[in-house]
Amino acid sequence: MKVMKAIIIYNTRSGNTELLGNKIKELMENQGIECEIYRDKKIKTPDIVVPFDIICLGSCTHAGGPAFFTFRGLVKKIAKLDLKDKKLLCFATSADETNWSKTCNYIKQRLPQLEHLGNVGCVRRNIEEAIPEIERIVNNLG
Repeated sequence: MKVMKAIIIYNTRSGNTELLGNKIKELMENQGIECEIYRDKKIKTPDIVVPFDIICLGSCTHAGGPAFFTFRGLVKKIAKLDLKDKKLLCFATSADETNWSKTCNYIKQRLPQLEHLGNVGCVRRNIEEAIPEIERIVNNLG
């Protein structure tokens, strides 16, 4: 049986989204999924996502959407790739309970060619509130 591979790419300002990305990585690895994690500004080319089965993209929320510049630019570049049969997990953090979902929806809408697994988010550093949804998504991958 082929081992699934996931790439997690995130943008963070205060470290909250990085914490959430690392929790996603931990829970996926617990299910036997191989994971790599990168901060968006470390990505040299969007082609890095091509070998992976699951693409996890996450950002902190600014002005009702993902971080500007590097993250939004990377999402636009990824959208131009041929990613047939790839899956997408969106994740985000925000200062209030409603905005993280707007960030996830921004990502999802720009990558309609990917099979959307779900959105995961939390307010500030409350990573624990996202764990049940991450586990639900990961357990359904099998």
